[in-house]
Amino acid sequence: MAKQKSIKLNFIMNTFLSMSSFIFPLITFPYISRILLPEGTGKVNFAISFVSYFTMFAQLGVPTYGIRICAMVRDNRAKLTKVTQELLLINIITSIISYAVYFIVLLTVPTLSEDRTLYLIVSANILLTTIGMEWLYKAVEQYTYITIRSLIFKLVAMAAMFMLVHEKKDYVIYGGIAIFAGCASNIMNFLSAHRLIDMKPVGNYELKPHLKAVGIFFAMSCATTIYLHLDTIMLKFMATDVDVGYYAAATKFKTILTSVVTSLGAVLLPRVSYYVKQKKMEEFRIITKKALSFVFLLATPLMFYFIIFAKESVFFISGKEYGGAIIPMQIIMPTLLLIGITNILGMQILVPLGKEKVVLISEVVGAVADLILNAILIPFFQSEGAAIGTLVAELLVLVVQYYYLRDSVREAFTNVQYFKILPALAGGIAVSFGVKFLPLNDFLTLVVSSLLFFGVYGGILILLKEPLVISIIQQMKNKFVKRKKMKKQGIIKEYDVLRVIVTILVVIGHCSYYHIVTPYGGCDYNSLAEHMSIFYKGYRFLVTVIYAFHMPLFMALSGALYCVSSRNKERSFKDLWQKKFFRLIVPFLVVSVFYSIPIKYFSGYFEGSDHVLSDILIGQLLVQGNSHLWYLMALFFIFLVFFALEPFVRSNMPLWLILSFLLNYAGSFVKTRIVSYVMMYLLWFSVGYAFESKRESLNHKMTIPHMLLSGFGLVGIVVIQKKLSIEWLDPLFEGLTAILEIFCIYALACHIAQTSLPEKRTYQVLARNSFGCYLYSDPLNYPVLLMCATLWNERMFSNNVYSLLSIGLRFVVSFAVSLLITELLRKCKAKYLY
Repeated sequence: MAKQKSIKLNFIMNTFLSMSSFIFPLITFPYISRILLPEGTGKVNFAISFVSYFTMFAQLGVPTYGIRICAMVRDNRAKLTKVTQELLLINIITSIISYAVYFIVLLTVPTLSEDRTLYLIVSANILLTTIGMEWLYKAVEQYTYITIRSLIFKLVAMAAMFMLVHEKKDYVIYGGIAIFAGCASNIMNFLSAHRLIDMKPVGNYELKPHLKAVGIFFAMSCATTIYLHLDTIMLKFMATDVDVGYYAAATKFKTILTSVVTSLGAVLLPRVSYYVKQKKMEEFRIITKKALSFVFLLATPLMFYFIIFAKESVFFISGKEYGGAIIPMQIIMPTLLLIGITNILGMQILVPLGKEKVVLISEVVGAVADLILNAILIPFFQSEGAAIGTLVAELLVLVVQYYYLRDSVREAFTNVQYFKILPALAGGIAVSFGVKFLPLNDFLTLVVSSLLFFGVYGGILILLKEPLVISIIQQMKNKFVKRKKMKKQGIIKEYDVLRVIVTILVVIGHCSYYHIVTPYGGCDYNSLAEHMSIFYKGYRFLVTVIYAFHMPLFMALSGALYCVSSRNKERSFKDLWQKKFFRLIVPFLVVSVFYSIPIKYFSGYFEGSDHVLSDILIGQLLVQGNSHLWYLMALFFIFLVFFALEPFVRSNMPLWLILSFLLNYAGSFVKTRIVSYVMMYLLWFSVGYAFESKRESLNHKMTIPHMLLSGFGLVGIVVIQKKLSIEWLDPLFEGLTAILEIFCIYALACHIAQTSLPEKRTYQVLARNSFGCYLYSDPLNYPVLLMCATLWNERMFSNNVYSLLSIGLRFVVSFAVSLLITELLRKCKAKYLY
């Protein structure tokens, strides 16, 4: 058997994958709901729900059956190829039938013909889901690949939505973007399938053996889809589009939270199917117990929290117009726990044991109950009646499954630590409930209450020594304790010193700004800075010099270090992107979401913004605004591009430097910032790469006379540039300026590397925390700047003493606090955050 993937990693990746399918509409919904209003969102949600029935038929139960059957033969490529092609052939046939029926319905039903364009666009879901073969990738536990691929497409879709949807009539465009976000990445699945199976038709297909099992899974899928989408369909025909919009808003949180709760069961299906096939029943039972305890620990606090804070959640995400969604959301929240339990009983126990019929019976009971209750309640209670129908349906599904498994799962249920969970819940509710009565807006209420609720909940579980929580903590602790300390081999001292110098210069540079205005937020103290002191003017000049070369130097240093690492060992593209993803993109996302964005928010960065979430997404996470962490995302893509071009670069370095200079020039005209950054700084990455190959022979030229000579050259270039004032030559002058400044700083680093300074403790602290200083220093400027402006007003710019105090305070706080944060994270073993 091939090496098994970590269940923990699979769970994390599948959680991201599942959540991403709902985070996209959750992030965009505040913007969309205000543009399209309940009527427009109701139309799109109905269209997607409607086409889901045809997609369900086209899939014919293969998504679940395919995971199980492919997992059983995943160690045999020939068998895996044959099974996959057989299932794909079944899906292609059913997709053709599904499309035929779909078009007939679309042409004959008057209600649908009114929005025919929308329904034609969303029908792409049928084809893209079929060719995606997501079940194959899940069967062989390729969760990291499908998660990263899916996230990239969803980010593209988010950007497209904010650029293309501006009016109420744009609901058709929004429908197309929603389908693109959810399914376009399936094209990559199809194109990449050759890594797992042979794409050449094997022939002698045996479809009949699959049909019975596929039929059962299809019936299960029908029942599930019915009571998942029946509410929306019946609301459309029995109520109004506005009621559909309310119900859609009510279920947003429930859907994303359910995806988290059920992610563990999804990743365990291929593993437990394998255990059953290998008759490893003890491992099977152990996983079941832990999974059930996990569901109770996770689902119950989420359920209670969002029942209590339903109003704040709906108003923050959807707006005040969606008050009709509050009660339906509260009614539907208990389904988090019910679905979590039935996901374990059904998908992890019954399906691997071949008892799909029981799951089918339970889901049919739920679907029938949902249909009857909706028919009775929707005419009287609209969206609230639909929520009651869903809640009762999920409860009946659980009752049927538990009744069948009562003897075999009783031990697993008694294993759950109810008397430790309940006090933890009570504590969380008690400390957070009072936040509702504080004079805070919806966002702050959610932030403060969630920190109190989940902080106290987790703390009490630890104090009461809940076994699974303690086990998880202990495993994490053991992992970090056992991790071998990597010995730094072949450290290049001058590069190490250079990194420390540039980090300090970057912090100095970040302490100078006072006017950052973008379409996605910013700070503006321009009115206070009309009259600048001599000290502040001098400081601004120094910062201008720093900004001329500090980022080119950062990129060049990255290129040089990449050259060193690629010389020491061979690496594949997969190794590179995985390593750089965790080293660059993970810190970018974590620090942005949990550190930089909150600090900016509380410092007034987003004051006056009508759409805070969309401004955060586009400005900070898509780096279209002002985010000091753009460097990490740009460097990630530069690594990937350079790796692909490296063979050409090595053999054609002079030509490549010319080409990358032209890219640098063209990049300044590109509006999408991340693309612009990659184009512009690929040049400096290449310069560093080229320099490393000549470093030892060039180091002897790093003398004081050479430094002075480069300084005179620098002055000369600046004078010539000002005299000529030819705009199209500016990139050339800027490049020459940056090279000479880099030369001076590098020469200084070479001299320091030969002294005893690198042995000093202070230097070593700075050296090991330089990356952390870059991550955490810049956001701290915003609250300090706000404080200084509040205390001193224009004096912080016009008076020499106050200018010195304000800049000094910004530098000390940002540098010292970022060092402290990094050291604390180091002690906590937060590997990728320092």
